[in-house]
Amino acid sequence: MKPMRLQRRLAARIGAREWLRAACVELAGREPSTADFEACIRALRVDGDPAAALRGLAKEDAHWHHLLQQRAPEVVAAVYRALLWREPDAAGQQAYAKLLAEKGDIGVLITDIGGSSEHIEGVFRSRLPAAKAMLTEALELDDGELLQSEGSQSWDDFMQRLCDLSREGSVWRAQVRAHRVELVHGVFQALLGRTADAGALEAYSQQLGRTGDIARFVSQVSRSPEHLEFRLRDERKRPGMEALTRIGCDADLIARTYLRFSGREPEACEVANCLADSSAVGTTLRAYFGPPARGRGIRVLIFGAYGNGNLGDTYQAMAVREHLVAAWDISPDAVWACSLLKSADYAFPADRKLASEAILDPIVVNDFDVVVIGGGGLLAHPHDPLRDLSAWARQIHAPILLLAVGAGANAATDHAELLARAWLVAGRDSASISALRKARPDTIHMLDPILSMPDVDAMSALDAPVEVPSGPVDVLWILKYPANAADDAFLTWIASYIAERGHERHVVLAMEPALDKSLSELFSHVPVVLARSLTEQMTRIRSASRVVTMRYHGAIFAAHGGRYFHAFSQGKIRALTDMYPLLGDYVESTEALGNALATPVVKADNRAFFVERAMQFRNVLRDEQALGATSATLLAEHGEGA
Repeated sequence: MKPMRLQRRLAARIGAREWLRAACVELAGREPSTADFEACIRALRVDGDPAAALRGLAKEDAHWHHLLQQRAPEVVAAVYRALLWREPDAAGQQAYAKLLAEKGDIGVLITDIGGSSEHIEGVFRSRLPAAKAMLTEALELDDGELLQSEGSQSWDDFMQRLCDLSREGSVWRAQVRAHRVELVHGVFQALLGRTADAGALEAYSQQLGRTGDIARFVSQVSRSPEHLEFRLRDERKRPGMEALTRIGCDADLIARTYLRFSGREPEACEVANCLADSSAVGTTLRAYFGPPARGRGIRVLIFGAYGNGNLGDTYQAMAVREHLVAAWDISPDAVWACSLLKSADYAFPADRKLASEAILDPIVVNDFDVVVIGGGGLLAHPHDPLRDLSAWARQIHAPILLLAVGAGANAATDHAELLARAWLVAGRDSASISALRKARPDTIHMLDPILSMPDVDAMSALDAPVEVPSGPVDVLWILKYPANAADDAFLTWIASYIAERGHERHVVLAMEPALDKSLSELFSHVPVVLARSLTEQMTRIRSASRVVTMRYHGAIFAAHGGRYFHAFSQGKIRALTDMYPLLGDYVESTEALGNALATPVVKADNRAFFVERAMQFRNVLRDEQALGATSATLLAEHGEGA
């Protein structure tokens, strides 16, 4: 119950017999009957509404309403004497007489005056001892503690003392526990504009049940990025507010960057110069301060969808780490990884994995020297906390690099703040680059980190050994759950193709076991492998004569394994084959796939190709402009020297 409402109810109930009797005499000119008076007292105790209690008495005179307009000044004076114990002042007399004449309802007048702070203070000033006694008994508080404030005639002092005592006692904690679900929903609605989701409701309800500490709970919610965004959402709709907010955030980022790299606060003219640059603030800061990675002592945080259960994303963290270590000449121990998604574990040293929620804590994130986001389609689908909705980017002042990310058509608007603040923005394919350049014209092209690895051995270094049947396989089918009717048609055709040619030399491999396990039903007579590691997948690829894939990283792993692939289902694989047709082909129909399978293929040696891609990727990280630099060093390291 809100404090003001509580005060009104208490004020109405304390000393009710005295002021109700006085009001009745003043209004009706007589004492009320015993039955009517007791009915008013009961109604008052149930509703706590003085207007409701007195309205019944007022209605008892049949001619009262007919004469109300003529008697309005008299009524106002009577209500003042009954509820405020004084004659009305001239302004109050005039205003309330006019209100009463217009509304024709004495209840409106009584409710307004009876709910005033003057009436409440007056009631408790005269009845404070009785109020203390009643509330002490109701809340089971210690008499001595409450009566320590006996000399005070201030209702505010009394209520403050009461709140202090109730928080200290078991009554308060019991009330919090009893109403914790309503409290959680109420605070979420007030601070975030929505009810609590199931996970938050469970977590915070348990916390309140254990501690009874509302202040801690409210503080946690109020410090969340979502609360900041909720507060600013309406303000941003005002003309000029969006630009003003952005300028303020950019100025703060500039100041923090000066402190980070120069060890001092910037001069006003330095901030102004940065803000005057027409480029995105991230571009400006990179131009002012140079590459963010400086020295062997830096600490790097990489973030991606590494824990989503898809092997293509599971090994992205290891690939990104290998590139950073090689390009920046840092220790592998200088790189930490975090994935908010946690449906499956991902390949990375356990002592360098942050808890999934750590990315949401700006203090943790800003403690790193560089934050690298990528690879994967992180801006193609909603990935918290990267969207502007969470206001996460505003709170990060560590340099951000977006490496080889996939982006959807709305990326420029959905991730405008992240893109503006990033020191480097790189898309993995032409469609992503086009989308990103709407917000960042300086977006560059960087191939997928796994596609840019010189080999896959470093990525699978943490894998456990696996045993795979040694027999030859004609076709390894890297398939996935169908996303549409076209996928269904392809899978049905593949099942028939395998049945016509015998099942012994065909294997179906799933890269996302949690979603792809349904393939076992369609291919019940074929070995269906739910791959758990890159080592297992690469062993399967190298034992096959050819690979057919629905998966983007299935195509990349096939090329790493020296196998020409046939692909369908995903446009990003078509973009890959358009760029590098020697790796594989993309088919649009089952007929085209049948023709491709009828064409002989030979094993390919793609090592030089991947070494060149690695050199290009790492040159960008080194901030070298000549991306066509020789790859002789890497070629020599991987056995391809002259």
